[in-house]
Amino acid sequence: MIVASGFNVPGMTHEEQHANAIVGLRRIADVAEEAGVILLLEPLNNRVELPLIYLSSTSQALDLIETVDSPNLRLLYDMYHSAVMEESVPGVLEGRMHLVHHVQVADTKGRHEPGTGDIDWDAAISELVRMGYDGAIGFEYLPTLPDDESTSTAKARIGL
Repeated sequence: MIVASGFNVPGMTHEEQHANAIVGLRRIADVAEEAGVILLLEPLNNRVELPLIYLSSTSQALDLIETVDSPNLRLLYDMYHSAVMEESVPGVLEGRMHLVHHVQVADTKGRHEPGTGDIDWDAAISELVRMGYDGAIGFEYLPTLPDDESTSTAKARIGL
């Protein structure tokens, strides 16, 4: 189940909102543990789509996950949002890959198929593999081609 952080709360400091996020995530993590559900915390960018989103940093999301310390709370690493925020794959995930449960891909400049924007997919996917990611990669992009062609193009571009 994907969990978003919500928006910045006017009048609340970053530290207060961070503390509230920990309390809220701990509560839903307890429920998820009882139900056997994995929660995926997804940081989103605040530069293009969601200027008021609270959680826009992969590192901060990983800090929250480590603080909550639940086996049922993990990271959904969306490579598009991370790239928009000018994060590097190793810069945010090195030493923390065990907290990543799922990866999504889309390219910058329009959120289209891999290969239509600025992300160096060979380098990005190589870094994920080098750090030990062997899970699923989901496509979350706006296709520019017919469905079958778009899917095969995206698979080829990221090496699937």
